Amino acid sequence: GQFVPYAGELKTLTASGYSFPTGIRLKEKKNTKGSDADRFNPAEFPGFVPGKMVEEIGNKFCRIDPILDADYDAFMAKNRGQPTTLKSTEIFTKFAILNSI
Repeated sequence: GQFVPYAGELKTLTASGYSFPTGIRLKEKKNTKGSDADRFNPAEFPGFVPGKMVEEIGNKFCRIDPILDADYDAFMAKNRGQPTTLKSTEIFTKFAILNSI
């Protein structure tokens, strides 16, 4: 993904149900930008499944798809069984970006 958390964000997001692999790289401070090398690379964490425990739908672990789950609304719509609002061109663009990293 594109997101590189700092320690405080990691703690807050973990407490709200998001899963992160052990040993994830962090940026130093809130206002600094994470480098490309700091970004999550699935090859470094084989078997890790990104996701979030979602209280609204029975405290269920819901997998986060880095292509289809462009934002929280798309993630929640998918997990409620509702159609996503992402257009096919947006999906293609996200797929192309992820494959270029």
